[in-house]
Amino acid sequence: MPKPRIVKDELFELPSSPSELVKLANKPVFDLRGNRLGPLRRIILSKEDDRPTFVEIEEAEGLKRYPANYLYIFKNRLLLIEGGVREYLKCPKCGSFTPKAERCIYCGHEFVAFKEKTEALKTRELVDPSVKDLVREFAETGERLIKLVSLVAEEKISAETFARLYDEYEAKLGDLTETLKRALKEQRDSLRDIKRSLSRLEEAKSMLASHEYARRKANWERKLLSATLNMEALSTPFLIRESEVPALLDKVRDCLKALPSLKLKPSKRKKVKATLEQLARLLDETTRWKETIRAKLEIGELSREVYEHLSRLGDVLSG
Repeated sequence: MPKPRIVKDELFELPSSPSELVKLANKPVFDLRGNRLGPLRRIILSKEDDRPTFVEIEEAEGLKRYPANYLYIFKNRLLLIEGGVREYLKCPKCGSFTPKAERCIYCGHEFVAFKEKTEALKTRELVDPSVKDLVREFAETGERLIKLVSLVAEEKISAETFARLYDEYEAKLGDLTETLKRALKEQRDSLRDIKRSLSRLEEAKSMLASHEYARRKANWERKLLSATLNMEALSTPFLIRESEVPALLDKVRDCLKALPSLKLKPSKRKKVKATLEQLARLLDETTRWKETIRAKLEIGELSREVYEHLSRLGDVLSG
């Protein structure tokens, strides 16, 4: 019978022998923090060589599938290391060589840089890709429109060229603004429905098995968090340009100051002013956004978990 390959010292890959794999069925699986994720319910083998390819773990929110190379045997425990073991590092706390992951498997020391990357991936999974695409397109169009006004203010292009291009960008920005509003309404409606479902779940709690209640609650809470992140992204679309916002806001203010002296028709000047003021409001809200969510955390409107996800939203949108 082939022995499981030693990955490093006390950490082993899953065995390849079916008889040995059967012994792992229903054993509890733990994460790097030592939390019990749930029992190992299924190991899926490759049709080519009968080696494990996927594993299924029954977690609180239901059965979850992972690549088999995420699961290891460590000190007679099943340990899930998301991403698998690709390289090792020496733990600065205990001196052991441990997989490059969120924590040392020996002493639990947290590797902050890796944790930040892992947490950002979790937030990214919660944001709807269509929302990310929409806010990116809105921010890009808004930024180009601001640059266009800057060019005519600096007399780098003629008023005629400006007028032609401005109409094109203004129309696109208007369409995107309406699309943002519709998407935001959809997310608000979704949020309201999710909260109702959570309320009904609480009413039915006494009639459900504890594991079924926990699974359903975790599922609805994940949807609630996703809707919250989507709403914040749609209502603060310049978060995707978070690092550039202060410079963009200064540029908009300069454009507004220069507007009276531009050789534009009064009707055109009025439209440009309205658009720049709209962009200035959004940019200004973005500069104060992190302070706002921090205040909401302090007064209890946001939980720590929601706040942590929101604080990573700008990086997730721009990544």
